[in-house]
Amino acid sequence: MISVENLCKSFGDLEILKGITENIEKGEKVVIIGPSGSGKSTFLTLVGGITTASNGKIVINGKNITSMSEKELAKFRLENIGFVFQAYNLIPEMTAYQNIILPLKLAHKKIDKK
Repeated sequence: MISVENLCKSFGDLEILKGITENIEKGEKVVIIGPSGSGKSTFLTLVGGITTASNGKIVINGKNITSMSEKELAKFRLENIGFVFQAYNLIPEMTAYQNIILPLKLAHKKIDKK
């Protein structure tokens, strides 16, 4: 389901991730732990397609997201990935419900009204 091969991320001379290789199968539960500054959030933003890797490959459900254009990646995120941000990142003018259904509307998904 998620395959990461030789994943690297640098910011200038600062190497955050170096040569991470991991496979996560469907239904498998994974915990990412480490001290502050160890690259946990960087890893998640890479796998979530929010940031791009300096090197390596990320394959999700058989699709290599590291080779996608920005437009393809945005569509892939919309259709396949959900985020719960630590700092929320909600649109303040909208209700929580409106924030939740916005990506569904953008993906042209059916929304059941309750």
